[in-house]
Amino acid sequence: MPLLLVAVIAFVLGAAAHAYYARRASARPAVSAGDAGDQDRQIGYHLLLTTLEDESQLDMLLLAKAVTFAWPAEPVRAMIRDISEAAFEAKRALSDTANDTPPLPSAPLERNFGDLLRASIKTWSRAQLLARSGQFPERFLVIQAQATGMLRAVAGELSMLEPNAERAKLLRDMSRRFGRLNQAIVERLRMIPGTNERKG
Repeated sequence: MPLLLVAVIAFVLGAAAHAYYARRASARPAVSAGDAGDQDRQIGYHLLLTTLEDESQLDMLLLAKAVTFAWPAEPVRAMIRDISEAAFEAKRALSDTANDTPPLPSAPLERNFGDLLRASIKTWSRAQLLARSGQFPERFLVIQAQATGMLRAVAGELSMLEPNAERAKLLRDMSRRFGRLNQAIVERLRMIPGTNERKG
């Protein structure tokens, strides 16, 4: 897979949340700023927390790969552990602020863009990652470039909507952490034969 395509896929998924918030902000002139912000926080936190939950269980993938006798190389295993740990710690840190002022919003009653995006990634990821294929490292890294890019974007957007200063800082730190993981994934992709664009 050309590196340019990998970068485009990761960018599109990471930017989707930002574009979604921008569309919502411009499409609701009749809704008060306070109500719009509350709705955005509700949808954003739901997407963030559910995605963190999915990513925190990523280390279970190692057990699944062991069953299929397709154990990934140590650098990929280390990356799986790093992402899973980062997601677990982020979810726990946010949960610890659930009852602060203002409290974390409850989950939306209706499915929304974030739910559809997450479900699409999760369904495709599960099929790709559990397949017995020599392309597992490349597939894993592309999928995680998407997931970490999305987490970086959503946490960053929420930090600007969050009125609680401590929680906003937590979100900024979270965004930076997943941004670093995203960059590490892209760099790892460069090392896989066939992912760089051929010249000439």
